[in-house]
Amino acid sequence: MTLLNRIPQNTNYLLLIIFFSFSISAQTSVENISINPNWSDLTEQQYIDNLAVCEYKMQEYKWSKNIWPKENKKPKPAFSEVADLDNIATRVHNRLKMQWILSDKFNIDITEAMLQHNLNRMAQNTKDPKGLKELFQLFDNNPQTIAECISLPYLIQDKTANSFNWHNEIHAQTKELAETELKIFKKTLNAKNLSVKPQIVTFKIMSEDFDETEKSLVEDVVIELETEEFAQKSAQLEQAAGLHETDFGFVYQEVLSQTDDSLEVKTLSWQKQSMQGWLSQQPDDYFIWFSIKETLKLPVITENKQKFDEKSVTSDQWLPKNYDVPDPRDSHTAIWTGTEMIIWGGGNGNILNTGSRYNPSTDSWQATTISGAPAARYYHTATWTGSEMIIWGGIPTTNTGGRYNPSADSWQATST
Repeated sequence: MTLLNRIPQNTNYLLLIIFFSFSISAQTSVENISINPNWSDLTEQQYIDNLAVCEYKMQEYKWSKNIWPKENKKPKPAFSEVADLDNIATRVHNRLKMQWILSDKFNIDITEAMLQHNLNRMAQNTKDPKGLKELFQLFDNNPQTIAECISLPYLIQDKTANSFNWHNEIHAQTKELAETELKIFKKTLNAKNLSVKPQIVTFKIMSEDFDETEKSLVEDVVIELETEEFAQKSAQLEQAAGLHETDFGFVYQEVLSQTDDSLEVKTLSWQKQSMQGWLSQQPDDYFIWFSIKETLKLPVITENKQKFDEKSVTSDQWLPKNYDVPDPRDSHTAIWTGTEMIIWGGGNGNILNTGSRYNPSTDSWQATTISGAPAARYYHTATWTGSEMIIWGGIPTTNTGGRYNPSADSWQATST
């Protein structure tokens, strides 16, 4: 059972900033900021307050685990010194707005069964039982609070991303452009007047004498595959005749030459608009959602895999795929923050500027934003500063880069 109240965004957003700034300044540490565990009895403002504290606690926990580079001789600051309260308020606002859009635009409401299934999934699939136990303890092992602070944000993000990525109406203009330009290209065999630039990729069966240093110095994209992977790629290209759709765009691939151990492929790719850009264009009204979750149960976390309570969910209430799992790729980078692995860039027939963050405690992926992301590249460098991932250089040869802040899910270009 749920209670939905529609309220003006601006009023509550201001209230959130006023409340949260006051709360944090009045406390000496996050341990003294309490979450009201009676979620079903909260007022609208109390619900927003709880979400703000959820976000603050999650960010402080991650900061406590963030690796501080030994090269930085300054001591790691306390979280209270680096906490961005505006960012926390914005993330709460964005969560509420996204949940409203998920319900209003995509006709999907998160149910208690979905939340229970996701709690069970985390307990069963966690690759870091100790870390997951710490997360649960952070929220007093209260299943309602854990569902609101951990499971619900994940499900909102995951289901909104899937609905957005494959929504015909939203991406109709990009599809029409791709179809029109592809007809021109096939007729003229000239890509000069297209809005996208062709990419040439060579797939090769991996050989023992391949020179990685030599490979990194050439401009052409060369991707080495195991024999089985090469066979799968060949079959995939045969089946992908014409324009086909992916999570992030519309792609046309044409085999230019083929031997027993190599494939040269031309790719045209029209990128869809980003979800973040689209969300920013939507009205700033949202629902405050009070969910009565008194039936939720906290699953036991053990080192061994556990069996789901299959009675808690029906076939029309859960989609098993995680839609933020990144596309297969080669020559990307991966860094470890202390709580998450962030992968970015690389190539798979296209040169990519997409990435994702993997949390082994909850066994979940979250895509990195493409808004403001650096240009697509591979063989770039990536490093972790303690609070940001910095990427730079790569192929195609470039002297550009970007700084990615996982707390804000935002990019900032490096100076050139």
